[in-house]
Amino acid sequence: MKVTKHGGKRVKSRMGIPKKAVDRQFKLALEKGKKQGDLKGSLAKWGTKVALSQNVPHSIALYNGHAFIYGKRDDEPVLITVLPIPANLMKEFKALTK
Repeated sequence: MKVTKHGGKRVKSRMGIPKKAVDRQFKLALEKGKKQGDLKGSLAKWGTKVALSQNVPHSIALYNGHAFIYGKRDDEPVLITVLPIPANLMKEFKALTK
């Protein structure tokens, strides 16, 4: 499990956690977060759009109100960036995590 420089900065700025906790949050997102296949409805549509927004498809894990976007390098997950889940989709996300 690795975190890119950009990914570390985004977690720190968008989630407000220290640099040392970035790895732990990413690990928790991979273990406990909802993957793209678990999503339904508008949340699934938004997740697919985010995951495919670049030329290279990435995977996402939704955890703690944020979308962790990651790829694979040498069969190891690499955190690319973190985006907040839009406010209009938070109700769907909270219902999914119950």
